Amino acid sequence: MEKQIEFVRVKSSLKGFGVGKGVKYRFDETRKIIELKAKEGFSYRGFVPVEQRGTGDITIMDLVFEKEN
Repeated sequence: MEKQIEFVRVKSSLKGFGVGKGVKYRFDETRKIIELKAKEGFSYRGFVPVEQRGTGDITIMDLVFEKEN
């Protein structure tokens, strides 16, 4: 059986200031994307960091989904 892999790119957004590093970044849309892809028959398999800040914070990532054809 062949599997279909799909990547969805998401970007973090600035959401206020925190202690330590100074600012907070969040991925607000990830839950909605995972729920939508599940309705399409895909399973969430993980994420791949695409871009990180010098502090190690991920700013862009690809969500990985899989579905059997």
